[in-house]
Amino acid sequence: MDIPGQKTNEYIGTGYLGIDGTLILRLRREEEGCRFDNELSYAPTNPHYESIRRYIGPVKPNSVFSVRSFIPQ
Repeated sequence: MDIPGQKTNEYIGTGYLGIDGTLILRLRREEEGCRFDNELSYAPTNPHYESIRRYIGPVKPNSVFSVRSFIPQ
């Protein structure tokens, strides 16, 4: 799936892993002069939580990390 103007290894925001395991993703995208910002929160009980953790990779609780774009194959 191609997303115009987006590269696979592009960073699209930052994330934070809380001490309680909650993931907070702050994502941004700029397209045609417009900026889009979004904040997503995933508790460990969320059905998508484990797949997001696998994609992000190892991070320690109470830490901030960069989020790479994800383009499904």
